Amino acid sequence: MYLFDRASGRGSRTPSIKNYAERWPLRAASSFFAFGARRVHRFAPFLWFFNEDEGFRAISFFSSKRGRCSVKQEKAVVVFSGGQDSTTCLFWAMKRFAEVEAVTFNYGQRHKQELECAAAIAKELNIRHHILDMSLLNQLAPNALTRDDIAIEQKEGQLPTTFVDGRNLLFLTFAAVLAKQIGAKHIVTGVCETDFSGYPDCRDVFVKSLNVTLNLSMDYPFVIDTPLMWLNKAETWELADRLGAFDFVRERTLTCYNGVMADGCGQCPACLLRQKGLDEYLAVRRQGEIS
Repeated sequence: MYLFDRASGRGSRTPSIKNYAERWPLRAASSFFAFGARRVHRFAPFLWFFNEDEGFRAISFFSSKRGRCSVKQEKAVVVFSGGQDSTTCLFWAMKRFAEVEAVTFNYGQRHKQELECAAAIAKELNIRHHILDMSLLNQLAPNALTRDDIAIEQKEGQLPTTFVDGRNLLFLTFAAVLAKQIGAKHIVTGVCETDFSGYPDCRDVFVKSLNVTLNLSMDYPFVIDTPLMWLNKAETWELADRLGAFDFVRERTLTCYNGVMADGCGQCPACLLRQKGLDEYLAVRRQGEIS
């Protein structure tokens, strides 16, 4: 049996993962998917591991060495809104992949300034930027992000009114279609289920299952990368800092539901979560500087 590390492109003949798991604790047993022998060389099962410094890494059990590749030589598409999370992911991808493109979706969001913000960031970083029309989503799923007359709130036992049914499902699917057309295997998204609002399409199990579905539907070896999946907002700020992008993310991104740049309006749930994480990280960083 052949052990292949999709992140480094290196492989070995040892079937043991004991030493590997000591450095990369197993996080998602549910992401182990079995396929028929006919396809095992292309869509082999993955075991996903997590390391705080480098994010997720997957290993695959191959029956041969077919498909060996180096991440540093690969191409990625970043699902990009111009917010804190997706911009951090953009910098992460730029460090990790040979070529990076970004895709932003116009779904009639009332904070349309994010489209302008995303375009400006992509231009500044010299990233090829695609904007796709997803206005049908606005028609199908009215919500507080697309309607001024719907208040931003969360009632007990219910999802927030900012949840858009099918948004990440459609975004990742269309990002995959784009990725295949431009020869990219990696799709990078900033979804997270540590500090999140309960959105079902931000969960790890959803992303892993969709990854399998996309691979099968297009007969193409996509890898959906989720570098923020197990990070809270403070840790996301820390990652941006390690990537040398802390000030850029803090000053140039738009997370606010009301369309206010940088620190935002200070009142909507997105701003409160962002500020809470920032305060926590700055406290830890100051403590580190003192000691």
